[in-house]
Amino acid sequence: MADYYGKTLSNSVGVKDIDAYIELVESIPSSNIIIFGRDIDDSSKAMFSCDGIIDLQSDDDDLKVITSIQKLLLDDEILVVKEIGSEKLNSLDASAFLISNKDVKFINFDTMIEKGIEEMKLKVISFDKKE
Repeated sequence: MADYYGKTLSNSVGVKDIDAYIELVESIPSSNIIIFGRDIDDSSKAMFSCDGIIDLQSDDDDLKVITSIQKLLLDDEILVVKEIGSEKLNSLDASAFLISNKDVKFINFDTMIEKGIEEMKLKVISFDKKE
């Protein structure tokens, strides 16, 4: 995807060591500069954004980064990293990583749509059978 353009945004999340967290996130490959913001009311919280894509895919190096992020997260905190992008407006992709200190989930917009369509088909089929 040579002409893929996107945006990445995280929520504000509490971490044990804010400087280590920023250094770790800055080490993640990205297509543009990662910008950080700190929570005014809580200095242990920060968020980041990128006018581009941050590469949090599932190869071995990225799993190490995710594991390192998990070690820095405070209990009951979930880092949500949302990404949306397109390639020459021929496709539109959206996804999110949900990272806690105990678990990681990946959500893909296309998969959510497919599941929704399947659920709707099932509902329509069951509705039609009732009549």
